[in-house]
Order: sequence, then C-alpha cells, then structure tokens
Amino acid sequence: METHQHPFTAPATPAATAVVVGAGIAGLTAAWRLRRAGLRVRVREREPAAGGRMRTVDHDGFRVELGASILGRNYTGMLRLIEELGLTHQFGPSSTLCGFDRDNTVHRLRTDSRGDLLRTRLIGPRTKAAVFRALPNFLAHRRCLDWDTMDRNTYPDALSASQYARRHLTQEAIDHLCEPLFGGGIVLASPDRMAAADMLFYTAKLLVPHFNSPQGAGLLTRTLADRLDVELNTRVTAVRRRDDGFSVTWRDGGGGEHTDRADAVVVAVPAPCVPGILPELAPLDRDYLSSLPYSRALIVSLGLERPPRGKGPSPSSSPAVRTPHWSASSCTTTRSPEGWTTAAGSSPSTPGSSPTAGRMPTTPPSPKRPSPLPPPSSRVSATPS
Repeated sequence: METHQHPFTAPATPAATAVVVGAGIAGLTAAWRLRRAGLRVRVREREPAAGGRMRTVDHDGFRVELGASILGRNYTGMLRLIEELGLTHQFGPSSTLCGFDRDNTVHRLRTDSRGDLLRTRLIGPRTKAAVFRALPNFLAHRRCLDWDTMDRNTYPDALSASQYARRHLTQEAIDHLCEPLFGGGIVLASPDRMAAADMLFYTAKLLVPHFNSPQGAGLLTRTLADRLDVELNTRVTAVRRRDDGFSVTWRDGGGGEHTDRADAVVVAVPAPCVPGILPELAPLDRDYLSSLPYSRALIVSLGLERPPRGKGPSPSSSPAVRTPHWSASSCTTTRSPEGWTTAAGSSPSTPGSSPTAGRMPTTPPSPKRPSPLPPPSSRVSATPS
C-alpha cells in the first residue's frame, strides 16, 4: 500500500524532537499534544509573552482581555483541553447578554435564548418570522462546515456574508443584527468581504451558552506555557527539510543566529507569515497564504469607578450607518478591583496606526480556493472620529 508523508513531518523515533513556531493557542495546543505523544518539544515565540490572541493581562488591578473573550460551549476541543489540564473548576458559565443600539435605545437579549429574540423590540414581527424561517437553512449549512476541510463548504464559501443575509433575511435584520455583529461587533471586517462560511461559524458560537474564567481566557494559554518549554523573544526565520529531519533557523533577542535540528516542525503563526518561514512551500500554497486578508483592530480598555447605568454589563453594537468608525464594546465587573469596572471598546484602525493593534483573520468569499488548508477567535459611549 502506498503511503504519503506530510511535507513537514518526519517519522517519530523514541527520542524524537519537535519544534513549534508560535506560542498562541494553536501552537501551545499542538506542543501539548506532541509532548503527550512522547516527543521532546520546544516552542519558539517572537513576542515577549505567550498567548497570542488569547491573552489576559492585569493592569493596576484590572483584568483586561487582549483578544478572544467569547467562548462557546461548542468549543468541545477547548473544553477537553481544559479538562486535561485540570482547570475545569476554574472555568464556568459566562453571560451571553448582548445589547444592540437602535434609535438611542439599547435592546438587550441573550444570544442563546429564542425567547429573548421573540420578545425584543429591536426588530419587528416580519423580521422575527424571517429569522426563524432561516434557522433550518442555517443549521443545514452549518453542518456542512468544517475547519479542517473546505470540500463541503461550496455554497456558504462562495457567498459573502451580505449576500447570504440578503437571500435569507430582511433588510431590518441585516441593519440591526448582522451589520452590528459582523461589521465590527465580532469581526472587524466588512460583511461584503467576509465569507458567509465565517459568519455561520461565528453565529454558531453565539447561539450556545458561553464559558470563561474569572482569571480571563488567557488562563488557558498561561497554563499551557507554564507546562511547556517555551522560549520567548526568538524569531524563527527558516524551516528547511534535511536528510535527517528538518533544520530550524532562528534569531535570539540579541540578534544572534542559531540553527537546530528537529524530527517534526509545526508552524502556528498567522497565514501571511508562513511563506517567510517555509521557503520550500509550493508556489500555489505560498501565493494563497500570502494573500489571505487580516483585519486590524484597536482595543481600548477603560477602568471605571462604577458600573454603567442599565440592567447590567453587556456588549453593545450599532449599525455601521450610525457609528461608521466604531465597533462593539464590552463591559464586565467580574475582573476588576472591588467597586470598579473594566470596559473594553474596539474600532477599526488603518494599517500601521497602532503597533499594538490586534489582527483577526477574515476569509473573503472565494469559489475557487486552492488545496484545502485549515484556517488560521455593555455599552461604552464613543464618538465616531
């Protein structure tokens, strides 16, 4: 029987070694799995801290999320990882309450509650009926989606989020549900440039109960990094095949260059960065990865003396036509000094406007995508600029 070897893995031996490039949640999880399989693993991260887009930092007693904060219970792989690490008791349910601004009124509803959707005055009866009529189609299309292959994603992957919404929903739903959420609330990208497949993935996350930790989502990546051999401030510049495995060339914080040998290498960095690390990539893969667009976001966190007025903290989004330069903001009182509140808002920013701006992948509709590759996660008053 003919066997095919992945181009960036070599057969494991009893003393096999592996290098993981990137200490975000993907890289750390890969390193954890490899170590449990018996390999000696080293993780190299160019930043001074591990965690990538899943980090939580403490600042003057305030706990601030630097990236992912909405974790759905359908993240079954993450929940299994939390259990493996013995962290189950440190994670629990978190609020699904969202606020949507319409006509200077914030309409709050829990995203996993159909009852809230029926009762809300955010949208009218005709739009509510359209949303419930669209649910069977949504569920059918959602079942076709898989992060690991695009083979069954033809229909939602060829449409933009806007095109999908116009086919299945009303304009009112687009203006007051889709646009606030997918035009800045969850992903900072235009729904016209975002694939419907991505919108369906994010919607599925919103429609289930959420979970998090009082210590923040970064508890997971911090725990993984503490239990693994992670070297920070090291920039991997090239991974090449050699007769006995792979060579990994990297620079330390002082600029010195080094080369290590490894039996296996995992590159877990944003897609456009991959071609710069793998010079032996096929031209088609190089072009595809280099062209994947990422949106930028500037996340601003505010420490408040008291919780804002209202029924409680919740995310709040506005239609783009009302606040074209601002996206969603969130507020929580569970990660702050007693009597204080942490609020975080985000807005799109132009490339290069902030050296600390986070990036989030957004996949444009593409009916002719090359070989399947896995894809790379309360209201605060704001005045549009």
